[in-house]
Amino acid sequence: MAAEITGRIKQAQAIFGGIADDYDRPAQLFGLLRYRFWQRELAAMIAERKPAWVLDMCTGTGSIAAEIAQRCAGRIVAVDVTRAMLTRARRNLVLLGERTIFLQAAAQCPPFCDNAFDVVVFSYLLRYVDDVPGTIAALGRLVKPGGMLASLEFGVPPDPILRALWTVYTRVLLRAGLSLLSPGWRRVGGFLGHSIADFYRRHPISALEGYFQAAGFKVHPTRRLSAGGGVIMSGTKLAAGGEP
Repeated sequence: MAAEITGRIKQAQAIFGGIADDYDRPAQLFGLLRYRFWQRELAAMIAERKPAWVLDMCTGTGSIAAEIAQRCAGRIVAVDVTRAMLTRARRNLVLLGERTIFLQAAAQCPPFCDNAFDVVVFSYLLRYVDDVPGTIAALGRLVKPGGMLASLEFGVPPDPILRALWTVYTRVLLRAGLSLLSPGWRRVGGFLGHSIADFYRRHPISALEGYFQAAGFKVHPTRRLSAGGGVIMSGTKLAAGGEP
C-alpha cells in the first residue's frame, strides 16, 4: 500500500488513528443523534437487495457493516486505510465471525477483481481522496452488473436559513464541543465544517451524480436526510448493453 499513500490518505490516517477507540459515541452526540439514523437508512437500502457479498469501503469502526449484517445474511468485506479503525472494527464485529473479512487498503486502488461484489458501499470517504471521480470509477468496477454502488456523506443544507445555522454549528459550536474531548477530536472540529463546505464547492451534488453515471451506473434519486445534513447517493450498475 506504500505506493498509494498520498497527502490526503496520510491526513486521514493521522486524524482517525487517534480517535478510533472513542469514535462512535462522540460522532453520534455531535451529529445531533442523526449519525445512527443515516447509517440505518443506508443499511436498509442495501438489505433490500439481499446481497451475497458486500464491500464496506472506509468501514471505520464497522458500524455500517454491523447495520447491514443485522438485515441480511451476506458476507461483508470491511476495508479501511487506517489500521486503528480496522482494529476497532474487528472488536465491534467479532460476533459476526466468518461472515466478515477485514483488510487494510486505500479506496483509490482497491485490491479486488472487477465485478466481485453485489454491493459496494462507502461512507465519509471522498473528502479524503485526491481524485474523486477516479475513486468512484475504481469502486464502481468492483460492482457486478445489476449491483449497487452507494455512499453516505455529510451534506450542506440547501435552505439558506438552515445553511446559516449549519455553518454556525459546524464552525463554532461543534468545534468548541469537540475541543473538550481530546487533541484528536480538537483537530477534527477545527477542519470538519470547512472541509464539508469546500468539498461541495468543488463537487456539487450534480457533479457527483455525473461521476456515478460516468462510472457506468443508473443513478437513483439522491436522498437528503435531516434537512440536507446527510446525503445518500446510489446507483445500479448497467450491463455492457446499457441495461441494469
